[in-house]
Amino acid sequence: NAIPTHIRISPALDGAGDAESVRARVSGYLPANGFFEIFTNSITHSGYYPESQPLIRLRNSLSSELDVMRPSMVETGLEAVAYNLNRRQEDILFFELGKTYLPGDAGYRETRKLALYLSGHKEPEGWQHAPAAVDIYLVKGHLENIFSVLGLPAPSFQEAPAALRRLGPAMTVVSAGKTIGAAGAVDEATRGQFKIKQPVFYAELDWDA
Repeated sequence: NAIPTHIRISPALDGAGDAESVRARVSGYLPANGFFEIFTNSITHSGYYPESQPLIRLRNSLSSELDVMRPSMVETGLEAVAYNLNRRQEDILFFELGKTYLPGDAGYRETRKLALYLSGHKEPEGWQHAPAAVDIYLVKGHLENIFSVLGLPAPSFQEAPAALRRLGPAMTVVSAGKTIGAAGAVDEATRGQFKIKQPVFYAELDWDA
């Protein structure tokens, strides 16, 4: 009882399971470890992206701030992070299962993602300990545990400065020789765009992979 527990993990179930059971395992693990699920809008603002970014634009958008389908999960999640920080909720553990949209041969290509957003402190301050800031090691720990819960080969993390736009430094997430995600700290310029002053860490996994 004297040993503090920071990350709880459930044993993996046998077999890969169907899509719903896989989602249920992840959706069970993350809230059990302090994460809140968020649901953000797949329609977002084209001003978040550089002119070189391929975008799927809406023909009849309702407003200039909701005129494209999101090509990445980072920006809409940071909107939720900024909203909470502005209301003095400084400790953030969010996750979202959503889709991104990019132009493709058939008009557009949907990709399902699992996105994690972490900021603030790992846990509330207590009489036994001072609050410790969220860091990349916590991100990696949660990713490793997600793979374990799903019965997948443990991931490795490889430094890759350009692993994902908006992150710096960043790393790729590799499992069984396949790159299926990225993780890192949101860069200062991006945090400034969303008026976020404190560090934010982000990770995403290709859900289908």
